[in-house]
Amino acid sequence: MAGAVQGQIGKLTWAGRAWVTGATGGTRTDDAASDAVLFGFSGFDDGPADDEGLWADHQSAFLAFLAICTQWRVIAGEAGLIHTGLDYAAADAGLRRAGIETTPDLWADLRIIETGALAALREERS
Repeated sequence: MAGAVQGQIGKLTWAGRAWVTGATGGTRTDDAASDAVLFGFSGFDDGPADDEGLWADHQSAFLAFLAICTQWRVIAGEAGLIHTGLDYAAADAGLRRAGIETTPDLWADLRIIETGALAALREERS
């Protein structure tokens, strides 16, 4: 069970990082079809390899993240913009307005995706 939990956390963290970088390994994609394949969404001829992409169980969390992915708290300073995390009040409002019910499990998954995205945003800054 612990391995499955670690795998879930790893996949969700990967999703946050991939949202920032555009892909694993730093290769950006520029079209919706490539992004859909990258994130494991069906309806395309080629899917991601087993070790890439999201598990089907995570796609709803990632879609919820996409609904609120503009709701970052950012500090502007001499060093530039520093992302500190999602604005949870704005994220909650965005989820409600999108008609997405925020269960404790969904919220936990969103926070893991946020962690991956935040790490990648900070790496891009350095």
